[in-house]
Amino acid sequence: MNSSMYSVSISKDTIPGPWTRVYDTQYTVRDALLYDNISINVRLPESNVDSIFTFKVSKVKTQIGETVNLSWTALFFPLAGQYFAYHTYRENRTIFSVRSNGVRYGIYNQSTKYTYLTRPFNSTNIMFEIKDITLDDAGYYNGGTGAGAAWSGGGVVLIVKGKPSKPKITGDLNVDVDKYINLTCCSRPTSAPDYYTKLVTLSYTWFVNETKMGRETKDTLILYVTRDLKYNRYSCTATEEDMESDRSDLVQINPLYGPDRIIIIPAPKLNINDKLTVREGETIGPFVCTADCNPLCNITWRVKTSDGFSDARSEMGTLLQQALQRNIKYFRCQANRGFNTLKQGIPLDVQYLDDILLYFNGEIKSNIELNENAPLRILCRVDGNPAPTIRLSRGQADTELDERQGVWLNYTIDTARCTDTDTYRCRGTSTGFINTDTVININVLCNTRFDKAGRFKSSYGSKSGMDTTINVAVPIIANPPPQSSDFKWDGPKPVSARTTLSTGDVSYKHVIENFIPVKDHTYFGNYTLSYKGQQSLESQSTLKVTLNKSACFELTRNL
Repeated sequence: MNSSMYSVSISKDTIPGPWTRVYDTQYTVRDALLYDNISINVRLPESNVDSIFTFKVSKVKTQIGETVNLSWTALFFPLAGQYFAYHTYRENRTIFSVRSNGVRYGIYNQSTKYTYLTRPFNSTNIMFEIKDITLDDAGYYNGGTGAGAAWSGGGVVLIVKGKPSKPKITGDLNVDVDKYINLTCCSRPTSAPDYYTKLVTLSYTWFVNETKMGRETKDTLILYVTRDLKYNRYSCTATEEDMESDRSDLVQINPLYGPDRIIIIPAPKLNINDKLTVREGETIGPFVCTADCNPLCNITWRVKTSDGFSDARSEMGTLLQQALQRNIKYFRCQANRGFNTLKQGIPLDVQYLDDILLYFNGEIKSNIELNENAPLRILCRVDGNPAPTIRLSRGQADTELDERQGVWLNYTIDTARCTDTDTYRCRGTSTGFINTDTVININVLCNTRFDKAGRFKSSYGSKSGMDTTINVAVPIIANPPPQSSDFKWDGPKPVSARTTLSTGDVSYKHVIENFIPVKDHTYFGNYTLSYKGQQSLESQSTLKVTLNKSACFELTRNL
């Protein structure tokens, strides 16, 4: 056929291929070793005449170390000359030559590798034996009277099978849980020739903890990652037909997870408000913080105060002993793994009780003097947590004036009286704390006046005589105390009464004791007590002494 273009159709076994235009006298059929017969159908341009040539692919498979017989049928055996047998793999070489009277293996009559088996020697049925097969024996065997004839068709391809290489499992073994991981069993065929191995498809067997995984036959194993996978060991083998590779090295999946389930040891005992009750000035800790992580999380502690968060004193996940102040609100353990963070804290209820402060009319003093009818305002302040109880009392009897819970207690008297003179006590109490107290002495200045609530006897009876006196006791209120010399009695007779002043159980209550003489009947009558020359003890109060016929000495007070 002499043409510049041909139409070619390749049939592989019994399956015809499409028509292809070829502009050469050669055409390469790929993957020919996968088939038993290759048929080439050639047509000239504008012709329907088929020219078909069928090539039989003869293949012999063996294994390393075995002995194999190869054979084919020659088109003819030369009457004169030699028939050469060729082995073509990485190079083309002559393995023996046959004449009608014998065989030569190179320059030798015998070979430890090859043995020609055909008899008679000039037969077209070529058969020989190859001993101790190695991978180098693989390749194409054919014969003829010259090297070019070795490629004219026929012959045998010897395939030497070796077990696949020991696999290596590849893939990222560090995978987050709840994701998928792809493990690949990487192996390659070792059979020869290499152009055959390119056509080989290996099958794979996967093992978990030395147990075969029945349904997994591909080179890739897809697994859903859970935490429990860290206990598994995976391996694989590769198989070419009946040749299985050695087992791969074991691999272990490292599931990445966390941080989860932060645990603080010892577990803080929280109150009903889910806070840890502590006292200012005390120490807490150490607390050990752990988190379920793989790989291990970075554990840090933070402290929250009224100024915000800052680093707390900690070491390798342990919160060291901490001195507590009231501005500390929270200790927080933080576990970090990459971009994953988990936090858990210890809320604090820091309890404290401050010293109580007492204000009088807005000032802190311990002794106060004020005039009667002036306003009096007492403020008690004590800061504490929980809110303390504040109690205001007065006097040695500790008479309660007011009590309330909170920071402030306000007590107001719009117009102070002399009777408000006393020692006042503010007390702050809180369960578990020592009471805190402070006192103030309030002294209300007031004018001298008759004490209406005091014991006063207005009628007296007596005989007269040179040594006879009447003891008259007059209760008064005065602050500061008056002088006894400022009091004078006026009556029927000028008298020089002996006067003494005594103070009662409170500083503003006094008793004026007077000893009025009654020498004879002329001393009987009305007597008036005056203070600093005034016949008045506030509100025009006058004291009178009257004597009647029954010799009754009477003292009266007119308001």
